[in-house]
Amino acid sequence: MMQQSNIITRRRGIMGVRADTGSLPPELRQSVEAMNKAFSDFKAEHTKQLDDIRKGLPSADQTAKVEKIGAFMDELQKQIADAHTR
Repeated sequence: MMQQSNIITRRRGIMGVRADTGSLPPELRQSVEAMNKAFSDFKAEHTKQLDDIRKGLPSADQTAKVEKIGAFMDELQKQIADAHTR
């Protein structure tokens, strides 16, 4: 007799990023906290962008917002990487 497996499929992708900042130096803590906020903002704006695309609405402004947040996150990532190499 074969048993059915209860496999739950999940979407792939990053759903959340959190970093404990309690033990970090102040300058690094600020960068990590800013990255956490930027990622939350990015998820929200990207979801709006996808909703606009699904509705067939022009999304140039929304695309610009998402790209701006992405560029800010890139800069924060560089700051965090630089802080780790000091």
